[in-house]
Amino acid sequence: MKRDFQFLTDLTSDFFARKSVRDTLCIISDFEISGWEKWIQIEFAKFCKDHEEISEWGRELRYELDRRMSNGKSSCSVDFLIRQKRKQSPLGIEIKQQSSPNGCVKAMLRDVAKVRRIKYSQDNLRGIWCIGIHSATSPAEVNRLIAYHADSMNIDIDPDLVFSKEIGRTGFSVTVL
Repeated sequence: MKRDFQFLTDLTSDFFARKSVRDTLCIISDFEISGWEKWIQIEFAKFCKDHEEISEWGRELRYELDRRMSNGKSSCSVDFLIRQKRKQSPLGIEIKQQSSPNGCVKAMLRDVAKVRRIKYSQDNLRGIWCIGIHSATSPAEVNRLIAYHADSMNIDIDPDLVFSKEIGRTGFSVTVL
């Protein structure tokens, strides 16, 4: 789990270090553009396609849910699946974008809860992770929000497996959990 976390935080840091991504985020921030989650997913897909440590990736893969835990829904989609070179099973990644750090953290935790309901016989994932992009805030505040909402949603989150940092001077932060 720690290795997957380190791989994903390195991957995320490398992605957001790209000048083209940071330049676009600055424009999004300056002009208060909303609804850009699909753009970030497309940019991330292009990044994964060319990344030397990724052997395969996919988007919007559907999984059956365990009906005992799914409140009537029969399936869900996972935004990304990434298979590292020399690894058998993929990592699932959900991406969230909201300007409010509070709203973004809540949406990320809802996704964590959603994918934990995947039917055991369908689950070929090595792990599931969430990447959230939100207005810049301190890692301490992100950790406080995660602890608060995880507690109220009854979700266990290991604080050692949370990463958050500002994305240059874009006005945004990225959080991985």
